[in-house]
Amino acid sequence: MFRAVRSNVAAPQNQEIARGLLRSQANHIGLTKLDTDAINRHVKFGIALNQAQTATKRSFPAIIIKDLANRLWFEQSRPFRAEEVYDSIDLDNKLIRRLLHKLTDKVSFVLDGLDYWPSERLKKKIAELLGAANIHYEQHDSKLGLKVLEPAFSRLQFNTKALHEYHDQLSGRYLCVEQVLWKTQLVHPGRSTTASELSQVSRVPKSTLTTMLDQARSLGIIIERPDLSDARVTRWQLNMDNPLNAKRDQAYRKSFCKRSALHLNPI
Repeated sequence: MFRAVRSNVAAPQNQEIARGLLRSQANHIGLTKLDTDAINRHVKFGIALNQAQTATKRSFPAIIIKDLANRLWFEQSRPFRAEEVYDSIDLDNKLIRRLLHKLTDKVSFVLDGLDYWPSERLKKKIAELLGAANIHYEQHDSKLGLKVLEPAFSRLQFNTKALHEYHDQLSGRYLCVEQVLWKTQLVHPGRSTTASELSQVSRVPKSTLTTMLDQARSLGIIIERPDLSDARVTRWQLNMDNPLNAKRDQAYRKSFCKRSALHLNPI
């Protein structure tokens, strides 16, 4: 049984005890064997899905809406209405209406009465990307076309929601960079990645990548590390002292641990 901390213990000491408990919980989760194949599938699919977008790939708010839509369509097997987006996403309703109109105009979404459905073109593209990433899905004859058999879209939506407060400061393409950084953190905790590697795997050009990294660093999301063998090389990793990243790390490890993966555990 845990004993209560005495009230006369100094506040900093209380905080250190609390941090110690959190570290203990994180270590316990970290010891759980992760499903690296599932991680690789997730990263490959997430990057490909982002890169497949055309008019809205740079719009973080648009990706927030699309991640919600894809989860409802292809995991929960149902359409949605605009009111559900207003209630689920903390964005200005005018912006949401404008983006829904744009996504419908670009023939990604189809509005039937009050319900939004995926277009035939979108269903075909999603199926192609899922297949290329080896993520299993069932084909349906319904208006939705398919149902994914692992929480691919829940995981993507979890991350965009976690970064929601930075939606007006980060590009939607930064999410590709984070996919690579999280793969490194999950599979090789504490390891950093060079800017060249990030550009190659995320498929973000170096000229664009530099600005994204600088912005994310200024927000405290990532940190830069020196390369001990080459002073000209910059290395990057997630800032695990940031509480946002610590929470995401625990959630990802829980979702990708082999035991949870067997139960298709979403985030």
